[in-house]
Amino acid sequence: MVRSRERRGASGVHPGGRLVSTHAFPTPAGSYRDGSVVYQGFVVANRGDQEGPYDRYLLPAGNGALIYLDQPFIDTTANGNQTFGNNGIAFNGANFYVSNEQQHKVFKYDVLGNFISVANLAPDSRYENWTFASQDISSSCFAITDSR
Repeated sequence: MVRSRERRGASGVHPGGRLVSTHAFPTPAGSYRDGSVVYQGFVVANRGDQEGPYDRYLLPAGNGALIYLDQPFIDTTANGNQTFGNNGIAFNGANFYVSNEQQHKVFKYDVLGNFISVANLAPDSRYENWTFASQDISSSCFAITDSR
């Protein structure tokens, strides 16, 4: 579980409330990161409120800072998407899904960040912070907790 902390990061907290680790982002976000997901030892997050692209960070052991791996990892300026409006990311174990609430579309990317397809959403939809299991990161840190 991830819990918001300051304006520049977040904390992951066990459902029982026990903090396991905290990780700083290497750069501040524009406003706050409203699209983020953790998978297989990595964090993928956008650069600010409705700001693409999405960067990939290595999640180090202990309380070390997140380390840039791919900047950008998912380029939201290609394949009919745009930089603004991207505010949700989800990972289902095989693919990433990025929602753009301004365009009312969801973009599908593979595990390497390569574009696969796009689907239109209802024109009156507002898929903000669209994720499978994630939440806003509004501080400079990312914290991890155990699952007990």
